Amino acid sequence: ISVRSEPGKGSTFSLTIAAGVDVESQSLITELEKGSASRGKMSEIADIKLSGKILVAEDDRVNQKVLLTMLEKAGLQTTIANDGKEAVEKATSESFDVILMDIHMPNMNGYEATTALREKGFTIPILALTASVLRGEVNKCLEAGCDEHLQKPIDRPKLLQTLSKYLSSGKDAISSKVETAKAQIDELSEIISEPTSQEGLPTEASRNLGFENIIDWHGLVERMGDEESIKEIILIFLTDVKERIEMLTEAMKASDAEGIKSYAHALKGAAANVGVKQLSDIAYRLECAGRA
Repeated sequence: ISVRSEPGKGSTFSLTIAAGVDVESQSLITELEKGSASRGKMSEIADIKLSGKILVAEDDRVNQKVLLTMLEKAGLQTTIANDGKEAVEKATSESFDVILMDIHMPNMNGYEATTALREKGFTIPILALTASVLRGEVNKCLEAGCDEHLQKPIDRPKLLQTLSKYLSSGKDAISSKVETAKAQIDELSEIISEPTSQEGLPTEASRNLGFENIIDWHGLVERMGDEESIKEIILIFLTDVKERIEMLTEAMKASDAEGIKSYAHALKGAAANVGVKQLSDIAYRLECAGRA
């Protein structure tokens, strides 16, 4: 027991009791420490750099600007779609690594746009953006085909942490794309060596290997008309493109951005000419990475 008294002001009595409580183990202290550690980790996440192309489907201009600022500071390329209908059109005409899909938009909402893309066979990650935290709405996003849900207002560290699951950073991103391109070329080489039918079209065995998912054979036939010539052209393409891939690999190892951009640009055009759209898209992203 202690007392402190000042004339004209009054007295203060204090009583101290030894309660045997471990203060350091108390939940409030523990949670505060966890929060401090979490903030430190989030600060690190906020500083990361990512590589990729993002389609932002958002109708509000302020929200568009906020998202663009967050994404571009992380080194990401962004394209805006002002509603769901525009998002579907852009996603089907360009190549993106991730789509950020606002749910409540005019013309076509985020649910409808996501469903439309999934019905077209798109497997690209789609992250729903909505102010609602109601379980029913979150579940509706997932049922429509969204991979994850992000709550508005968007927290930048949380956004980047989520995007990092689907995107690579810096050199790793380029390396991953080069390896993907190599795998596509190897698969195409295997398929093109398979026998064709009398009409020059790939056989059922070739189609089972995924021929029609890699090369737009029918589009080539419509453009050129001569199936045998098409096959010869593809064989030449395969020979040349393997050299380009090796050059790309060397440029990547040397951190030669100009070389990456140049070789990827050539690969993009060559792949597009022979109807290998997926490879052309990969090369386009490599070219963009070389410019970054």
